[in-house]
Amino acid sequence: MMSRTLHASAGLFAAVAVMAVPACHRQLSVKGAGGDSGEIDGGETGPTASGGTSGGVLGGIDQGSAAGSGGDTATGSGGGGDATASGGAGNIAPTVSTGGAPASSGGGPGHGPGAMNGGGGRTGSGGAPGSTGGVMSSGGAAGGGLASASGGASGAGGRPGSGGSSGSASAAAIKNVQMLATLTDIEPLAVGTNGVSLLQYAASGEAIVLYVDWSGTSTTWYRNSRASYAYPAASGVRQVDLLYVNAGYEIDEDGKAQDVSGTVTTYKEYLTANSQGFAWVNFETTGSPPMTSKLGSIVLQSWTGSRSSLTDASRYRSRPQMSESLIAYVEYASTAPGTVGQVRFQALGPGAVASPAAASAYHQDRPATDGDWVVWEEYPTSTDAVIRARNVTTGEVRTLSASVGFRTSPDIKGNLVVWQDERSGSGEIYMNDLGTTAGERVVVSGKGYSAAPRLTADGLVWIESYGGSTGLVKASWAY
Repeated sequence: MMSRTLHASAGLFAAVAVMAVPACHRQLSVKGAGGDSGEIDGGETGPTASGGTSGGVLGGIDQGSAAGSGGDTATGSGGGGDATASGGAGNIAPTVSTGGAPASSGGGPGHGPGAMNGGGGRTGSGGAPGSTGGVMSSGGAAGGGLASASGGASGAGGRPGSGGSSGSASAAAIKNVQMLATLTDIEPLAVGTNGVSLLQYAASGEAIVLYVDWSGTSTTWYRNSRASYAYPAASGVRQVDLLYVNAGYEIDEDGKAQDVSGTVTTYKEYLTANSQGFAWVNFETTGSPPMTSKLGSIVLQSWTGSRSSLTDASRYRSRPQMSESLIAYVEYASTAPGTVGQVRFQALGPGAVASPAAASAYHQDRPATDGDWVVWEEYPTSTDAVIRARNVTTGEVRTLSASVGFRTSPDIKGNLVVWQDERSGSGEIYMNDLGTTAGERVVVSGKGYSAAPRLTADGLVWIESYGGSTGLVKASWAY
C-alpha cells in the first residue's frame, strides 16, 4: 500500500492509505517540496498551506480592491501575514535514473522513460517534469500558501489586506471572482458547457470524479466504484472519465458507471474529447506493460461507438489533446531512460500525417490546441520552462512567456492562451493574446497559490490554495 497526503478541509494534512495506482500518469505538474520527476511526469500538486485562514481561499487572490479580500483598511484583524507554509518549489535533478527515486512520502506513480513509481504526490510533494532523466531532487524550499499573521494591513487611505494591492494587473483582467467548490486535491480540470469535472480522492483513498456546475452545485461520481485513478475529459455538454477500477480500464460518461469503450480489460491512458467523440492512448495488453515495451496507439471513438486509430503503435505517446480539427500529443523516439518527448500534431481525418510542433533538443509536454494553434510547455534547462505556440497553417512558431522560471499547464481558446506560472516563487496565472503583440501579462496573482487554469466561454476557471484551504474558482474577463 502507498500513502497519499491529502489536504483536509480543516487545513490539516492527513496521511491515508490507498490502493496502488496501476502505473498511471500524473497529469498536472506543479513544483512541490521533494523536487521533480524528470522529463515524463511530475507530481500533480504544489503547495497548499497548512496554517492561516484569513479571508478563506479568495483571500489569497489580488483583486485590486482598496481594502483587499481578507484584510482590513484600518486596524482590523485577519489580514494576511508573510509566514510560509508547507509545500514549495523543489529543484529538478538532471541526472538519469532507470527507476527514479521517490520524493516526499506518498504520491502516485509516474510514467514514461526514466519515470518512477512512487514519485509525484499531492499537497506539497511531487513536482514538474525536468529536461533530462527521471531522478527526483531532494529538498526544495518551502513556499506556496501563506499563513495568516495577526492584524490586517492598516493605515489611512485604505491599504489592502491579504486580498492584494490596488491597481493590480489581475484587477484589470478579471472580474466576478467566485468560489465554486472546496477541494482536497489539485488536479487537471475538464471544462464543458455546463460545468467542470476533476479527479479527487475520498477520505478512504478511493478515486472519485467531482462534477461542479457553474452555479457551484457539486456532484460526486463513481464514489462506490473503488477506482484508484481517473482521467476526466469534456466537450460541450458531455463529460467522460477513464477509470482504473480493479483490473479494468473503463470509460464512463456523465457519471454513469457503465463502460462505453467496449474494451474494459484493455489498458488505457489519458483521455480527451471533442464534438466528434473521445480519444485515448490504447495498449493491446490487459495491464500496464513494462516501460521497455510501452508502445501504444491513439484511438478515437465516436459518440455513436465507431472507432479508428489515429496513429500506429510504434512509439510511446502521452497527453493527447483534441480540438475540432486537430490532435496534439507527446511522442518519444524510444523508451530508453532519458529520452525527451516532442509535441506532434495531425489532422483528425483519415490518412493524416503527424508533424513536429517545433523540433527541439529539449523536452516538450502538455500540449493544447484550438483553431490553427498548438501550444505546449518546453524545458530549455532543468529548472526553467517556457510556453511556446505554433500556427499550423502558416508554420509560425512563437515564444509566449519568459524563459526563466517554472511554468506549466497551458490552455488555449481562440487566440487566448493561459498557463500556470511560478517565476515569482508561487503560483500565478498568466495570459498571452495571440491576436495582439502585447505579450504576456499576469491575470491572477496574490498571496495564494493559483494552479491548473482552463479557459471558459467568458473567462477562466482554476484551483486556488490559500490559508489552509483549496477551492475551485472561476472569473470572467473584465474587458
